[in-house]
Amino acid sequence: MESRPQEAARPARDNYGRVAADTTAAPVERDDPRPASASRITGRPVLVAVLTVALLVTGMFFGLPNARITLRTVPVAFTSDMTLIADARVRGIGVADGKLPAQVVSVEASESLEIPTTGQDAVPDRKATGEVFFTNKLSSRIVVPQGTVVQAGTVSFVTTDEVVIPGSATTGSQQSFGVGRAKIEAVTGGTAGNVAPEAIKAVAGPLSESLVVRNDEPTQGGTDREVRFVTAGDRQQLYNTLLATLREQAEARLTELERTGESLVVWPEPNPAVTEEVYEPAEVRAEADSVRLRMKIRYSATQFRGDDVNQLVNEKLAAHVDSIAPGWVVVNETLQVSPPVVERVEAGGAVHMQIEAQGHREPHVDVGQIRSDLAGRTRAEAQAYLDARPGFSGRELTVWPGWLNSLPRLPFRIAVEKQRLGVAGA
Repeated sequence: MESRPQEAARPARDNYGRVAADTTAAPVERDDPRPASASRITGRPVLVAVLTVALLVTGMFFGLPNARITLRTVPVAFTSDMTLIADARVRGIGVADGKLPAQVVSVEASESLEIPTTGQDAVPDRKATGEVFFTNKLSSRIVVPQGTVVQAGTVSFVTTDEVVIPGSATTGSQQSFGVGRAKIEAVTGGTAGNVAPEAIKAVAGPLSESLVVRNDEPTQGGTDREVRFVTAGDRQQLYNTLLATLREQAEARLTELERTGESLVVWPEPNPAVTEEVYEPAEVRAEADSVRLRMKIRYSATQFRGDDVNQLVNEKLAAHVDSIAPGWVVVNETLQVSPPVVERVEAGGAVHMQIEAQGHREPHVDVGQIRSDLAGRTRAEAQAYLDARPGFSGRELTVWPGWLNSLPRLPFRIAVEKQRLGVAGA
């Protein structure tokens, strides 16, 4: 019967009866001898402990030793001339050879132009005509066929029909000559065929030994006409005018290819290249009132990114500075770079540019490395480490508290500061 007092001593949680899963547990009422306010003060010790720990951590953080290192620099001036090559045959930036990627671009322009011709001349038109009479020097008759050529100096005529010249005879002291007339026409047209009487004196061909020819009347009817023709000057003017027009069109298209951040270098002469040049009529001195030219040109250029130029310049300058002063770096704020000057363009489009850079250099300060190297070192070791670093005009080391002989073991407790005092001449 003594089991009841033991049951009454169980914790309050045992006053809940075991119930089915779909029911709700209901507490059994009991009398608790503890004051009602006891549950409200049990959290105060925990809060006090947390605050105490926080104060201790804060005190330790601010009370831990720390160090400050100040490195003073006086940047030194330098000048560097470099050659950059924008080349479509390379795919990446090359610091050693100074090359950067590029692409060759081309634009074409074509058009026709016609201008009046300026050449003027008189050309033969109608042929002169007339008559000649032949004298037979032989005793036998002579047949003068149609087309027999007779001449007045350099002007030639032909007979237009066949004539028979009787033979000449001598009776005693009397001599009779066989004569006959024939119509003639100048071989070529023009006023040159209008010759004076007695100008025609020669027979061409085998009959020259047998016949004597004369014209007792002038020949007439030969005329000239004024014509216009193509001169070399006409073609040159046409070429220059059309080429200038096509240049303007092509250069406008090249300008359209220049995107933001891109550079474009147009190749020198012979650029643009004339890929088509056709004249109508084709020959100089050809008779025509006008001459036409159909022309096509191609402009070629090399295009590259300005960002690639800047990257290559920066990398080459860094390599240049490191080569003359290992461990030094460029002071970017002092850097001045001249615009690229194109020296030459190779046949394949590789552009050689000259650039001059001026600026200052100073020793590199790697804060993380210095902290790591000096953590836990003695003052003497730290000072020797700093003194061994060249190029600084001043090195200052302070440790807190001042009585400590070593630097903090935690790197982040070491502050590293660089002070730039000014610039110095090269």
